Amino acid sequence: MKKSHLWRGVALAVLAGTMPNGAFGQALSEQNTEAVTVSGYRQSIKAAIEIRRNSVNAVDAIASEDIGKMPDQNVAESLQRLPGITIDHNRGVGNGVTVRGFGPQFNTVTVNGRVVATTGAGREFDWELLPSELITGASVFKSPQANINGASIGATIDVRTLRPLDQQKGFQFGGSVRANYDEMSGLTTPAGAAYATWQSDDGRLGVALLLAYDAKSERTDNFFPGASSYPRSFDDGYYGDQILNSGGRAQVGNFLTPGVFTPRIDTSKVELFRGVDMYHNIATQVELDKRKRIGANLTVQYAATPDLLLTFDGFFSREQNHFHNSGLAVDFSGGTLINQVVSGGTDTTETVAGIPNVPVHVGGTAVSETFSNGTIDEIVEDRPQNFLTALGGVNATWTHGDFTVSADADISSAGNHDRWGTFQTVREKGDTFTYDRRTGSPVASLLVTNPAYPNAASDTTHRDAHYVGTEAQLLNDTLYEAKLDASWKTSAVTLSAGLGWSHRKKGTDGFTQPNGCAYCGSDVILPANIFTVVPPTWMSGVNINTERSWLDWTPGALINAMKDANVHANPALHSGNYQDAVADPAGSSNVQETVSLGYLMSEFNGALGSMPVAVNAGVRIEDTDFTSAGFGQTILSAVINKTGQELITLSPTVPISFGGHYTDILPSLNVRVNVLDDLIVRGAASRVISRPTLTDLSPAQSITSNPGNERISRGNPNLQPFRASQAEASVEWYYDADSLLSGTFFYKNIDSFITRGTSPQKVGDVTFIVDQPVNGKGASVKGVELSYRTTFTQLPYPFNGLGTELSYTYTDSDADYTNTAKVTSHYTLQGLSKNSYTAVAFYELDPIQVRLSYTRRDTYLVTPQTQTGVPQFNHGYGQLDVGLQYNLTENFILTLDGSNLTDSAEWTYDNVVQNTGEYRITGRRFMAGVRAKF
Repeated sequence: MKKSHLWRGVALAVLAGTMPNGAFGQALSEQNTEAVTVSGYRQSIKAAIEIRRNSVNAVDAIASEDIGKMPDQNVAESLQRLPGITIDHNRGVGNGVTVRGFGPQFNTVTVNGRVVATTGAGREFDWELLPSELITGASVFKSPQANINGASIGATIDVRTLRPLDQQKGFQFGGSVRANYDEMSGLTTPAGAAYATWQSDDGRLGVALLLAYDAKSERTDNFFPGASSYPRSFDDGYYGDQILNSGGRAQVGNFLTPGVFTPRIDTSKVELFRGVDMYHNIATQVELDKRKRIGANLTVQYAATPDLLLTFDGFFSREQNHFHNSGLAVDFSGGTLINQVVSGGTDTTETVAGIPNVPVHVGGTAVSETFSNGTIDEIVEDRPQNFLTALGGVNATWTHGDFTVSADADISSAGNHDRWGTFQTVREKGDTFTYDRRTGSPVASLLVTNPAYPNAASDTTHRDAHYVGTEAQLLNDTLYEAKLDASWKTSAVTLSAGLGWSHRKKGTDGFTQPNGCAYCGSDVILPANIFTVVPPTWMSGVNINTERSWLDWTPGALINAMKDANVHANPALHSGNYQDAVADPAGSSNVQETVSLGYLMSEFNGALGSMPVAVNAGVRIEDTDFTSAGFGQTILSAVINKTGQELITLSPTVPISFGGHYTDILPSLNVRVNVLDDLIVRGAASRVISRPTLTDLSPAQSITSNPGNERISRGNPNLQPFRASQAEASVEWYYDADSLLSGTFFYKNIDSFITRGTSPQKVGDVTFIVDQPVNGKGASVKGVELSYRTTFTQLPYPFNGLGTELSYTYTDSDADYTNTAKVTSHYTLQGLSKNSYTAVAFYELDPIQVRLSYTRRDTYLVTPQTQTGVPQFNHGYGQLDVGLQYNLTENFILTLDGSNLTDSAEWTYDNVVQNTGEYRITGRRFMAGVRAKF
C-alpha cells in the first residue's frame, strides 16, 4: 500500500468497523485495492459511496481530508447530511441525532467501537463535547449485525479516531486556527487544533496526538411563556378564593387584608369566563452562553510481533460553560384583570353567588389581557458548569493466517458539575401590564407601565428583593467495558464469535436551598447600583411593540445585598438567613446497569448464478441486570394562600431501592445481491432493543407547585426496554464511480413504547399531576429514504467542478397516544418528522472549494408532557450553511464557513401552534481560519 496523508484509508477504516473491534490493521492488509485518499468534498462523497457499495449492510459514512476539515460545529451537524438522519438545534448548535424518526435516546454512539459515558442525565450522547477535529470519520449502521452493539432501535453510530500505523512513516504535523464570530453577541472568539503523527522506520511503532481548543461566546434571544397556555375559569381558585354578591354584581377576589376585599377580576370591565385558554406568565429573555472546550486524543500502536498489534487510546474533552440568562417575567397570579379579549368560544349565563343569569363566556382563547396593580419579576439564571468526558482503552489483536482474535478493555467517565447554579428574582409592585398575542408572530407583545414613574421595566430604584433558589446539580457517569472477539476467514466464509461485559453507574446529586429560599418576601428595596440595564435590542428583528430592555445583575451582588438588608421590619424574612445550597437526598439517585453478552455470526460471499451475493447472519444475546436507589418523599399538605401561590409541606426523606433483570435474543440478517455491475439490491431483518434512559429508571422526584403547574415528576424503576422487529429493502444504482442513486424502504414494529403516564393526586386544596414514564402500547414506523449523490465531471471546464448531494426521508407511524392529564391531546413518537431533506451543492476545482447546504425537517414531538400537561412540538426548521476553501499552497488552506444564513428561529409550541412554548433567535454564526499540514 502506498503512503498517504492523514485521511488515507478512511473508507477502509469504516469498513473495518464492521469487523471485531481491533481488526482494523488486518482489514487494511487484506484489501486488494488501494484505500481511498480523500482530498476534498468530492472525494469525501466518493469515499462514502465506496464504503456503502462494499459493505454487506448499507453503511452510510462521513469522511473528510484533514484534521479540522469539517465545516460544521460538531459531528452531529455533518451526520445530518446522510439519508434518514435529522438533528435537533438547541440555541444554534446541532446536537441530538434522530435516525428514521427515532430520537437520540434510541441511538448507540461509540468511539472506536466503545460506548462513551455521557454528561447528561440519560444515555443520549452530547455531540457538542466531541470536537470534529478529533475524529477521522464516522459510520452509521441502521441495520445491525451481531458483532455491533445491538441496543439501538435507531442506529449505531461509530466514530473513528486516527490510527498512526495507517499513516506514512516518519513525522507529520499540522493544525488550524480560526475565529468564531457570533452575530447576536457581536463577539469573536478563538479556536484551533493541532496534530502530530509519527511512525518508526520499521513500521512497528506509531504515535498520534491531536489537540483542540474552542471558545464560543453566543447570545440567544428567547420568548418563553413558562407555564404556557391552559384553560382557566373565574371560580377555580386562581383568581381568588372568594366570590361575592355586591349589589347584584358578582365580585371575584381575596381578603388579603382582613375586612378589605381585593378584586382579582374587575367584573365591571371583564365578563366572567369558564374554560378559556390563557397564559399564566410570560418571560422575555437574553441568554449569554460562554464556553471554552479543550479536547485531546492520544493513540499509540505497537506491532509487537508480525501477528500481534497493540493499541492504546486515550480521549479527553473538558468544557467550561457559563450560562447567564436575564429576563423580564410577568406572572398573572397577582393584580386585577381589567381587560380581556377572547377569540372563539360561546356566551352563556350561570347563577353566580346567588345571582341568576350572570353572563359567562365559555371556551376560546384569551388573545390579550391587561392587569392593574400587579407585580413584575426580573430574573437572572446563572449556571457556571464544568463538563468532563474521558475514555481510556487498550486493544490487542492477534492475527495468524485465517484466524484473528481481539481483546479490548476500556473505561470511560463523564461528569456535569453545576454546583453554584442559581435562579434569582427581584420584584416591582404596582405595575400595569398588557400582553397581546395578535402580533402576527409567535412572539406576544408585553408592555409594562407604572403610574408613579416612567420606564417601569428598566427602572433601577424600585426593585424589591424577592427570591434566590438553587439550580445546582451534579451528574456522574462511569462505564467499564471488556470484549473478546474471534474470527476465522476463508475465501467464501467468515465465522465470528464474541463475548462482552459492561457495567455502568449513573449518579445524580441534587441540592436544595435551606429555609426554602434566600428571601421570600418583597418588601426590601435593593440598592440601585447593583443593577445594569440590558440594551434595548431584544428580538430586534421581530416587528412588534413590546418591552425590549430590563435589568441584569451579577448573582453575588444580589445575594450580598440581600444579606445586608437587615433593617427589614420582620426578622423572620431577613435575607440574613441566606445559606448556600446543601445536598438534597430527595433529588439524588444512583442507577447501576450490568450487561453480559455473546454473539455468533457468519458472513458468506458467493454467487447466485452470475450475480455476486454476500450474506451476513448472526444472533446476539444480551442479559441485563440493573439496580436503582434513591430517596422518596410524600406531600403532607398543600394549601393555596390568598395571593394565588401554593404552600406545600413534605415528609422526611426515606431510602428506596429497586432492581430488575431481563434477557434479549437479537437475531440479524443482511443480504447484498449485485444484480449488475452497477446495480445492487439489499435486504435486512433484525430484532433490536433500546434500554430505558437512565433518568427514567431513577426513583428521584421533583415537586412543582406554581399555579397552573402542579406536578410531581419521577422515574419508574420497573420499566422494560423498548423492543422492536425491523426490516428494510433497498435498490442502489452506481452509474459511475462518483455517483449513486438509491432508495430504501424500512419498517419497524415496536412491541411496547415507553411514554409518559399521568394521574391526578389531590392533596389538600391542590390537585397535582403525577407524571412518570410507563410502558405503553406498541406502534409501527415505516418510511422511505431517497438519496442522490453525483459529481458532474463529464461537463466541460470549468463546470466539471460541480456536484450535488440530495437526500429525502419520509417517515410515518401509526402511534396515537392520548394525554388526558388536563386537556385531551394526541401525539405520536418523539423526534419523528414526517418529511426531512438535505440539498447540497458544491463546486470544487483547482484551489477553490465552495459548498452550500440546506437542511429541513418537519414538525416533531419534543415531549409528551409540558408543565401544563400537554405535549410540546418543535415547529419545522430549515437552515442554510456555506463553506468556502481556498488552497494558497499545498500546505496552507484558507477557510470561511457560515451557519444559519437564513437566520432561522427555533420555535416550539404546546399542543397547538397558536400556543408558543419557546421562540428563540440565534442569528448567524461564522468561522474564518487557516489550516496547515506538513
